[in-house]
Amino acid sequence: MDHPFVKERTQGVNGGEIRLIESFGANVKTTTLEITKQLAGDGTLVLSLNGRLSLETVSVFLQEVRPLEAEKLALEMSAVRFLDSAGIGALVRLFVHRNEQGLKFALIALAQQGKAAMEVSGLLKILPTYASVQEALDQMA
Repeated sequence: MDHPFVKERTQGVNGGEIRLIESFGANVKTTTLEITKQLAGDGTLVLSLNGRLSLETVSVFLQEVRPLEAEKLALEMSAVRFLDSAGIGALVRLFVHRNEQGLKFALIALAQQGKAAMEVSGLLKILPTYASVQEALDQMA
C-alpha cells in the first residue's frame, strides 16, 4: 500500500479472504473497513463489508473491488455502519463500471443508515438492491 495513512493486512479464512484496511489520523488508529470474499455455488462473488464505506476508505475499496472480473458481484452491506456521499459515489462508479462491462452487480441488506442515505439520493430506484443473499442470487441467475 502506497498511502502513508493506510495499512492493509490480508489473511485467508475458510476459503474466503479478509482484507483489513486501517487508517491512521490524528494519532488514532481506527479500523474502517473489512471485506470478506466468498464464492457462491453459482459463481457469484459475494463481498461482505463491515465498517465504514466513507471518504477514508473509498479509494482503497475501489482499487480492490473494481478490477474483480466475476460475472456476478454482490455486496452484502448489513454491517456497514456508516455510508457517506463518497461511499455512495463509489457504489455508483462500481455499478456503472460493471454495467459497461456487461457484468452484474447487486447490493444486499443495506443497514438502516445506508438505506436512508441511498433513498435520499434516489439511488434505491436505480441500483439493484435485495434483502438477502439468497434473494440476490435468485434474481441475478
